Parts: sequence; C-alpha cells; structure tokens
Amino acid sequence: MKPWKYVLLAAGLLGAIAIFMPMLTIRKGFFEQGFSTRDLVFNGEQTRQTLNGKIPQLALQHLPKSLQSLRSDLQDVLLAARALSAVFVPALLLLLLGGFATYRGACGRVIGTVAVLCGAASMAGWFALRWGLREYGTDAISIQLSSGATMLLVVGALGVVGGIGALVQPEATAGQPPPPAPPSPA
Repeated sequence: MKPWKYVLLAAGLLGAIAIFMPMLTIRKGFFEQGFSTRDLVFNGEQTRQTLNGKIPQLALQHLPKSLQSLRSDLQDVLLAARALSAVFVPALLLLLLGGFATYRGACGRVIGTVAVLCGAASMAGWFALRWGLREYGTDAISIQLSSGATMLLVVGALGVVGGIGALVQPEATAGQPPPPAPPSPA
C-alpha cells in the first residue's frame, strides 16, 4: 500500500482548512484587521456595504482625513483580495483528487499528473497573492499575507510530492493485477 492518495487527501484537507484561516492582514495606523478567504468571498459584499454606509454629516466633519481615506483604501483592497481568493481552487481540487483516489483505492498516473499540476498551481497562487497584493499596498496602508495564504505553499508542496510519488510508483486498483516485477538479475 502506497501513501500517495493519503498525501493528496491531507493536502486537500489542509487547503480546505486554510480557507477559514486569515489570508491577509490589513494595517493602517492603529487599525488592524485579518480577513480569511471565506470572509472575502462570502462576507466581502457585506463588509463593503458597511464601508459604503452613510456616515452622519456631523460625524464626517469630526472624522480625521486619514480615516476617511482608509474607507476607500479598504474597499479597493477587499475587492482585489476577493478576486485573488481563486488561488484556493487548486487546493480544493487536490481534496477531490485525494478523496477520489482513496475511494477508488488507488492513485494512478493520471491522478498523479493532475496532482502535480494542482500543487504547482497552488504554489504559483501564493506568489500571485504576494505580487498582486503588493501592487495595492501603499505607504499609508500595509497588506501582509497571513497563515492561510502561507498554507498554499504547504498544500502545493504536498500535492507535488504526492503527485510525483503516484507517477513514479502508481498503485493498481483493487480489480487489476499489480504491474509485473522487473526481472531479477541471475
């Protein structure tokens, strides 16, 4: 029994857990807020509506200019981060591949090939997040990747390792005979 299907399943589970972990942290002065991928995708519209809400004129007059600009900066960052949340799709595909391979009882070359591609895409997604959010960072607002985004590297590495393992040592399904052993030297 080879562990590749379980490595892929573990990679996918870590990716699913990472969706609920903070993906990025936004800092501006005393304000600091972490956002998970789940927050950005499912609650992002609610957060933006709150930011767009009407502030009474009296409060707006006494609100420092730095906080007024914070609202527009946060709206831009949240919109960009919501689009960049798609980098978790390969991690979820690894979960499906690992689940399918575990159900099937084998992890063959096709699953291994797709797993290597998904693992590489997951690691590339981390670099895309890092580069993409750097474009939105300014001197006034600081955006940092958090643990949820860093999990993309772990998920990608596990996906690549499990995929390469399945390519090098594929498992036969329960109904198929194992591949013939190489001839022994006499």
